[in-house]
Amino acid sequence: MKKRWLAYLAWGIVGYLVFLVATMPAGWLAWGVGHFSRGVVSVERGQGSLWHGTGHLIVYHPQATPRDLGQAEWRVHLWSMLLARLRVSVNAVGPQSTFSATVTLSPRQAALTNSRLSASARFASAFYAPAGLMAPTGQLRANTKELRLNREGLHGAAQLFWDGAGSDLSSVNPLGDYRLDVNGEGENVVFKLATVRGALEVTGQGHWQPLRDGMLQISGYARARAQQKELQPLLQLLGAEQDGRRSFQLRLQLPVRNFLPR
Repeated sequence: MKKRWLAYLAWGIVGYLVFLVATMPAGWLAWGVGHFSRGVVSVERGQGSLWHGTGHLIVYHPQATPRDLGQAEWRVHLWSMLLARLRVSVNAVGPQSTFSATVTLSPRQAALTNSRLSASARFASAFYAPAGLMAPTGQLRANTKELRLNREGLHGAAQLFWDGAGSDLSSVNPLGDYRLDVNGEGENVVFKLATVRGALEVTGQGHWQPLRDGMLQISGYARARAQQKELQPLLQLLGAEQDGRRSFQLRLQLPVRNFLPR
């Protein structure tokens, strides 16, 4: 009789624990996101549970004003926890952007897979404040099949497109369409900037060492393919002229070492 009573008690405790885990509120995920991102990403006004819920995704970049990515819905893949991983599918829709991705966290690495981002060009100021001075117009698109961040660096590839690129500082609008290829090679990340089409030709290359000082640098040249007279005021803002081209350089502090899983 005593053994049967102990069995009932054990099953009762297990059932209660399962109930507690299954009904964990969305606030637990909000706390986890804020803790892991060191406050850069926040989930606010969360509703639902840890496993399936909604909330607003806010990006707090130290060099720019906060940006609301919109209403997000997440779903935790329970089976992934059997492999000591946390796998979460996220979809966010905002007034100026849409975002979808699968995020996987494990003890030694963080991974972003099948990500898609579409946003107004003004969204760039959320990560690079000087971009706001250009008052950029057009649409940004970014996608990646897989990016992995671990103690050895960043691995994988991504593409960023600026379609119908323009600026309130220029009478030529749009200036063109542009593409930035990103290739992670561990401690060093390589960038290649190219013009798809347009009156303003822009080419460049750069690198980023995310695990060191986090300094991202891209340098290149810009020249007018057409409408040279109209483009001169904008070109003069970029830098010194050399062989009919204007040089430019982009520098951005973007360390990610603190975001690595401990």
